Amino acid sequence: MGARQCVVIPVIERPNGMVMTPSSTEGGYFPRVIVEGQIRYSRLTVDGVDEVWGPTLADAQERAAEQNAAWGLSEDDVLQVLLGWQIARDQEDARVFCPNCRRQYAWGAGEGCQACGEGATTD
Repeated sequence: MGARQCVVIPVIERPNGMVMTPSSTEGGYFPRVIVEGQIRYSRLTVDGVDEVWGPTLADAQERAAEQNAAWGLSEDDVLQVLLGWQIARDQEDARVFCPNCRRQYAWGAGEGCQACGEGATTD
């Protein structure tokens, strides 16, 4: 059996209270497919056409919950998939960002950070 996946409508809540929906378009929201343990996500498509759910964020999120249930996922399963996705993203960040200055260094170069000279770790 492959990695579990779920569908979400991404929402970014800023500390200043501003809510952003980077997946919105005229008429609704693009559902994103998240795969447990992978750092990338994709749009949900049917016959090569991007799905657009809505028209409101609440409608789109309700439809995402319905799709996840149809895929046999509980709310806890969805949370676990999202946590696995976030852990993979955090591990990738630790691999490509200097632990000293937090600037991105050359991928796979095996050399120290070009910004601050700290030794790069790629494990």
